[in-house]
Amino acid sequence: MEVIDFQLAARGGDLPESDKWLYEPKLDGVRLGCQITAKGPVFYTRETVVSGDPKHLRTDLPPLPVGSFLDGEFCYGKNSRDALRVISRKRIPAQGFWFLFDYLSGDEDSRALADRRMSLIKVIQAAGPSIQGVVIKEPLERPKDFYRRVLAAGGEGVVAKRLDKPYRAGRSQSWLKFKPQKAPPGGPFSLVPSP
Repeated sequence: MEVIDFQLAARGGDLPESDKWLYEPKLDGVRLGCQITAKGPVFYTRETVVSGDPKHLRTDLPPLPVGSFLDGEFCYGKNSRDALRVISRKRIPAQGFWFLFDYLSGDEDSRALADRRMSLIKVIQAAGPSIQGVVIKEPLERPKDFYRRVLAAGGEGVVAKRLDKPYRAGRSQSWLKFKPQKAPPGGPFSLVPSP
């Protein structure tokens, strides 16, 4: 089976201050994609297809058309090392959460992020509790204030994404990551979904 390659963020210089960008916290987990095939969902990381049956994620997925692709970050434990340890066993534990940040619906993969985001919101609203949406910057909050708030909460950094660009495999200047040189004080970002 051929899977969709992930779009990756390039390292950013200055955080753009524009309404053409969407801002999300950079999560400290393991990248996890899911492609919907005729035989059902196939979960994979940047390195491997996940074997075994991630029943809780499969059960929490709403019905999606064949060819759909979900992109997100699987978070488990305190940081990416914990998540990587369980994923490296090619298993996805029921205690983790999958935070979605992109959705491609079959042949609609040329849509801009702003349009894909509207579809993603519908998927998240229909999903079960182990599948969550990524928190984004509040509309009136300045990007640099959002960045400082994420770091103050123990976050790894921020990813800025161009709202007018399609999803493209590989590193892209339409997704930029911003991280401090050192780890933020207070340890890793705590991700607890709201009830």
